[in-house]
Amino acid sequence: ISITHIPPPPQPSLNSILVGKMMLQNLPSVCVAHALDPQPGEVILDMCCAPGGKTTHLVSLMNNEGLIIACDKSKKKMVSARDFFQSMGATCIVPLALDSTKSLLEVKDGHSFKSPKDIVDSASSANKNGLLNIKGFYPDSFDRILLDPPCSALGLRPKLHID
Repeated sequence: ISITHIPPPPQPSLNSILVGKMMLQNLPSVCVAHALDPQPGEVILDMCCAPGGKTTHLVSLMNNEGLIIACDKSKKKMVSARDFFQSMGATCIVPLALDSTKSLLEVKDGHSFKSPKDIVDSASSANKNGLLNIKGFYPDSFDRILLDPPCSALGLRPKLHID
């Protein structure tokens, strides 16, 4: 008896197909957004969003209504993610180069609580990359928080065959 490995059929390239209309994601990445169950009008924190696939899926599930604060500590990744969000028409995302594990602001006596929207509206651009200069947010500011480190699928296209 001889066992011969037969290679799977080649996967078709989906490059340049429906550009700006779809993004392929692995099943675990898709499940993350559905498990969070975001609703239109909610305020959501994505603690480590780059490259942005799950974040844009949240936007789709929210009908682009609400506010998503999308963070990653890498400025380079967030500039790329910002451009991706814009290309997908996701207008409710605020991309930030921010280490979200160190972004909890303390409520001090004499200072009033500000909502994420108020903080975003009063923020200034950090530099030429156009990302806002925001240091953090107050406790209990978000309706839902997405934390998927380092990423459930790292943006990889699923394999459609078994070796």
